[in-house]
Amino acid sequence: ASMIYKILGLSRQPDIQMVPVIGLTNAGNWREAIATPGGQVPMPSGRAGARAFAVEVKGDSMDRLFQEGEFVICDPEQTQLYNDKVYLIENEEHETQVKLYRANPARFEPMSSNETHQPLFIGQATVKVIGRVVWRGGFL
Repeated sequence: ASMIYKILGLSRQPDIQMVPVIGLTNAGNWREAIATPGGQVPMPSGRAGARAFAVEVKGDSMDRLFQEGEFVICDPEQTQLYNDKVYLIENEEHETQVKLYRANPARFEPMSSNETHQPLFIGQATVKVIGRVVWRGGFL
């Protein structure tokens, strides 16, 4: 990108941050996170910390927000739960999902056109918040 800016005579660098792709996560049933590093995904600078990473979405439980094969960027420094924000979560078996958090009652909810996906209520299972999803984007 810097070479393109130089050729075009532009001095300002683009306000993007490159985030490493670390694997896959399910947007459906629980699945083990697959650590398959490969490539990077761009996102606007300032939306996430230096430890942010991208995962590829699999499944249809979040298809109203994310399509299968799309990348979501997670910031592990943002674990505080806020209503109507999306999080990457993990169960006791270290399987991950992307879900929308709803505060009253506290639950992680699918956003799906497939009605078989059900909310996961806090207290029903042990869930660890890996981080908040801060961006969605494509692969570079």
